[in-house]
Parts: sequence; structure tokens; C-alpha cells
Amino acid sequence: MCKSYRIAAIRLLCSGLILLSISIQSHASSIAIEFATSTLVDEHYQVDANIEYNFDDEVLTALAHGIALRIDIFIKVKRERNWLWDPVVRDETISFQLERHALSDHYLLTNLNTDRKEQFQYLDEALRALGAVNDRFLFDRSTIDADASYIGYIKSELNIEALPPPMRPIAYISPQWQAESSWYEWLVK
Repeated sequence: MCKSYRIAAIRLLCSGLILLSISIQSHASSIAIEFATSTLVDEHYQVDANIEYNFDDEVLTALAHGIALRIDIFIKVKRERNWLWDPVVRDETISFQLERHALSDHYLLTNLNTDRKEQFQYLDEALRALGAVNDRFLFDRSTIDADASYIGYIKSELNIEALPPPMRPIAYISPQWQAESSWYEWLVK
């Protein structure tokens, strides 16, 4: 009798682990850089990029219940050369906070670098605005080597460190909270 309970418990445990791994794999959050390009405007190089954010239901539920999300966008520009390491000529982090206001049922997107706030009625509007990097200054044309090539890199991630402390341990181990893109590379000049 004791042996049959052990076998049933092992079967139940294995079934639970399989279901857990399937649900974890099928619902992970994702961030993807769709494109990034640079243009020269009035002697300044600028970057335009589009980032697509697809957060898991667990992340969206936390947002709906008043947990603010911090999303960081990293932009780097390196000068290509024949040496071992390419020097970084631009390294910038743009941080945003996305939150839902319960009373108005609107989403507030705050650029934490400039403290500029935008309000949106729908979450998908806020995510589209978050993913639109438009006319972002990189550097002046006069400050770079005219004969060198420059490569740009952009990446975005959900910043787990900005979550409330009780939520961080869960976010560290849960794939639903591990939302980050890979580095996207483009030719600046």
C-alpha cells in the first residue's frame, strides 16, 4: 500500500513538472528590436528604431495591479578599427517607467531621463510609444573621424531590479519576467 502511494506521488510530481515546463516555455515575455537606422540631420547623427514588447500575462497582471515596470533601452556606438577592441564613442541608457493608474484606468509612460510623461488609454498604445525610438541624438558629425566606420548597437530589457523587493526573487527565477532583446547591430556611418 505504501508503495502504491509513492508511485502515485511520483507520477503526480512528474506530471506537474511537465505541465509547468510547458506553461513556462509557451508564455515567456519577449522583446524584439525590429529595426534601427541612422540618419544625418543638420550635422547630427540620429537613430530611429522600433522595439516590439510582448509581456507575459504574469507581468501584465502585476502591471494591472499597480506594479510599475521599468524598461531600459541601451544604445552604444563603436568606432570600427583593426585593433583588438573597438572604442565606444556613445554609451547611453534610456529608462522608462510604465504604470497603470487604477482610478483613470489609463497607462502612464515616464521617460526617467527627462521626466517627460505621456498618458495612454490602452496598453498597446503605451507599448507602441515605448518601442518608438525617434530622432535620438547620437553625436555631432564634427566630433567623429570622417574616414572611420561606426557601428550602432541597441538592446532593451525589463529591469527586474526596479521591482518591489518582495517580487524580485520570483522575477529572478521566472522566465515570464526575463524579458530582454538581443543586441541589434546597424551601420551608423
